[in-house]
Amino acid sequence: MPQSFGVYLFIVFSNGLRYGHRYLYLGYFLSVAGLTVVGTTTPWWQSQPTVLFGWLIGLGVLPFYVSVLVQSINAARAKAEQALKVCTEQLSRASCPAPSARRNDAAAGQN
Repeated sequence: MPQSFGVYLFIVFSNGLRYGHRYLYLGYFLSVAGLTVVGTTTPWWQSQPTVLFGWLIGLGVLPFYVSVLVQSINAARAKAEQALKVCTEQLSRASCPAPSARRNDAAAGQN
């Protein structure tokens, strides 16, 4: 049984990481609904309500935690990309003189 919990989480997390928050929440709701149906219709789950409750809590909390992590990662990536863009622009300006500077250098060399 513990392996199936990992499969539930893997499916929910992979949908969220690959396709975005919308699919993370869709996977969350579908997995909770599926586990609820199985928990109410299967004799083993009916005899183990604490296990069912623990799984439902885990399925309820972990996807939202992953959602927060994904938002943090995306914000950090955007900040890093912006810093890289600024750095690249500064390096390109430092290695390539401005056109007016090139004209002045050429004029100075002719004298």
